[in-house]
Amino acid sequence: CVQNVDKKNDDSKKSMDLLKNLIKAILARATDSEAKARKHAFKSLGELGNCKNNEALMPAMPTILNVLNNGLDDEAIDVKVEALRSMSILIKTLPESQIVPILMNVCFRVQNVFSVDDGDVRTLGFQVLEIMCKFEGKTSGNFEEQCFVLLPVVLMHLNSTFEVSKAGLKCLNQLILLLGKETNALKELINKHTSKGYRGNIIDDFEPFVSDITKFLIKLHPNRAEAWVSKSNQLVQNDNEWPDTRGSIAIILGNFIASLPSSIRSRVGVGPVCTSLVALLENDNASVRSRGALALSLLKDL
Repeated sequence: CVQNVDKKNDDSKKSMDLLKNLIKAILARATDSEAKARKHAFKSLGELGNCKNNEALMPAMPTILNVLNNGLDDEAIDVKVEALRSMSILIKTLPESQIVPILMNVCFRVQNVFSVDDGDVRTLGFQVLEIMCKFEGKTSGNFEEQCFVLLPVVLMHLNSTFEVSKAGLKCLNQLILLLGKETNALKELINKHTSKGYRGNIIDDFEPFVSDITKFLIKLHPNRAEAWVSKSNQLVQNDNEWPDTRGSIAIILGNFIASLPSSIRSRVGVGPVCTSLVALLENDNASVRSRGALALSLLKDL
């Protein structure tokens, strides 16, 4: 149907009318009680991104984007995956005028997927966030503000499964361009620690990388230190987090605290941080315990 619409022949108007009716039917299935129906509905909505002659569909796009945005919170993993895939396609292909009004809503919903216990979901979440970075300066600084908030989340996933780490690194390389200061220097720092391969790029040695980038970030944005420490501490306390990422955020938290100038450290609650890290020493996972101990060792000179 989409292909016939793009042909712009005598049948294209009939095809467009049919497509509009199909969209109405698909949107009705997006809230179906059956997960399989919702999954196929979200997947079908993504196909609209392949429609080049789509002017007649623009009035329906706000509704379509809102439905997909709601799908990011679907309880079924395979439904959530299709909603993320379709959202990434539409953000990439639709006019800016359609995306900017919903950008912040999507941004807040995408943040939730980084706590989902599924690698595909987290990978797709980073892909959506990466694409959204092209709308720099379009939300009066609100999206850029969320990029600062999300930095600890992105960093902790650079030491996860290969696909998640690869997607996280690609996202980070776009996200740093929105931070406003020394973006070229940050890019060089990341490249220095990047291992490049035919399957994609990942961070080669996580702990030295975290040590370097946390120091640099605190130097560039000391006014963000308290927020980064607070967010990292919140993630450390999340009992449902993956062991590898929970251990990684402990290392990030320890490095953030160790990098703080004394003038800022006095404003940051170091006590609660120590309590959170000490609690990791009783974790069932050996890797989490080890990284909790390593993070605590970074605080020895405080």
